[in-house]
Amino acid sequence: MAEDNEINAMITVEILSQKGMQIDVAENGQLAVERFASQPPGTYAMILMDVQMPVMDGRAATRAIRTLNRPDAVLSYAIRLCEAIRPHPLVELGISPRDVSALVRMARACAVLRERNYVVPEDVQNVYTGVCAHRLVLRPQARVDGVGARELLEGILMQMRPEAGAER
Repeated sequence: MAEDNEINAMITVEILSQKGMQIDVAENGQLAVERFASQPPGTYAMILMDVQMPVMDGRAATRAIRTLNRPDAVLSYAIRLCEAIRPHPLVELGISPRDVSALVRMARACAVLRERNYVVPEDVQNVYTGVCAHRLVLRPQARVDGVGARELLEGILMQMRPEAGAER
């Protein structure tokens, strides 16, 4: 968690600790980025980020984390792709968390087929429409408009590029 206000940090740590979570507190965004980058992938299940902090604010820290060349940074890209389709006016039911997991597994398989032991954003892009198209439930208006799930997902791919620096 990145939080510069000591009282807010104490309260949040207390509440989350009662739920069985272990919390690592960074006093600013720069420290949060450094701690995340120094730990092995998968160390952190989530990062809670205050927006207004000294040294580096939460938005800049989030952008910096997304640009790290790590598997869990690529996971962030996969999640953003799947979240982006949910508010579309032609979508009744979007991509679920379980569907995101399937997308990541297929991206890993894509990486293996390319003889790599790591996933890059291109792997996610290559399997996104194939994995997610049949999982979307579109509104009847989509059929009237002649729009299919693949077209919607391809539009999201064009809008949601990986953060700069996330590509290998």
